[in-house]
Formats: sequence, structure tokens, C-alpha cells
Amino acid sequence: MAQYELNVIDYWLILKKRKYLILLSAVMVVVFTFLFSEFLKPNPIYEASARVKFERSATMAQQLLESLSYSNLNDIGTQIEFIRSFPVMERVATDLGRVAPDTSEEAKRSAAYLNIIYNLGQEIAAQREGDTNIIRISAKSDQPEQAERMANSTASAYRVENIAARNRLVTESKRFVEEQLANLENI
Repeated sequence: MAQYELNVIDYWLILKKRKYLILLSAVMVVVFTFLFSEFLKPNPIYEASARVKFERSATMAQQLLESLSYSNLNDIGTQIEFIRSFPVMERVATDLGRVAPDTSEEAKRSAAYLNIIYNLGQEIAAQREGDTNIIRISAKSDQPEQAERMANSTASAYRVENIAARNRLVTESKRFVEEQLANLENI
């Protein structure tokens, strides 16, 4: 049996004869690659950060009141967890319009309301910046403006709730001291 060896001209003739099939195959590979990459690409996730500085008590009266209390509000780790707490996330959800500000107490106990607050807390992260008193609050969303609003609103809500917690501590400590003074006067 005779063997026939192909040379360059034979290859050229084969390519010339099948040029439409080869061109169609190349175009189909490009088109399907483009379609698969467009339809299967993940949605972008944007992350925005806000930073808050946690100040320890500076006045002598505040330090005295904190020494009388059982809780340590100055702990950075506690503050990081406080940022993702229910009162802060509830205030953020109200600021962002995810829940109505005039929601009744009964509606606040509903599963739908609690899920909104819980899911918002999952989109927020907080961590300490190195060895500083600065806490970075990060928010993730599929829209950049929404991520920015969430981070800034969380920082603002944390500030308001932190001040309220400190005021409650001062009020409780004041009441305790007044009760002790009243007890001393009765003796």
C-alpha cells in the first residue's frame, strides 16, 4: 500500500476547502465564551468603611463612676461587639429606611422585623485598627452608595448608642451614690 505524505500545499488546499467550517467554529467559540462569561459572572460586592475613635473617660468624675460600675465600657472588644448589637443595628435599619421608625412593640417582636435587623448585622463588620483606639466599621452591598450609607449610618448609630449607654451608666451611678448617702444620713 502506498503512503502519501502531505506537504504544505496540501494543507493549504484543505484549509481553503474547509474555510467556512473553520471560521464558523472559531466564531462559535468566541461567542459562547463571551455569553458564558457575561451570564455566569458574579455581581460585584462593594465595601465601604467608616472609622470611629473610641475615647476612654478623660475626666476624674467619669473615671470614678466607671470604677464604681461592674461593666467595663472602655474595652475595645466590647465596643466592637456593641457596634453589631441589636440596638445599634435597629437604629441603622431605621436610618436606612428598612424598618419604619414608628413600628409598634408587637411588630418589633415579629420574625420579619427581627430578620431585617439580623440580616443587616450580617452586612456589617467591625474591627480594631492595629493597636489603636480606632474601630473600622465596614459595610458590604451590591451598590456602592448603599455600602457607604450603611457604614456611615452604623458609625453614627454607634456614637448615639454609646453616648446613651454612658448616660445610663452615669445615671445609675448617681442613683447608687444618692442611695448610699441617704443610708448614711439614716444611721
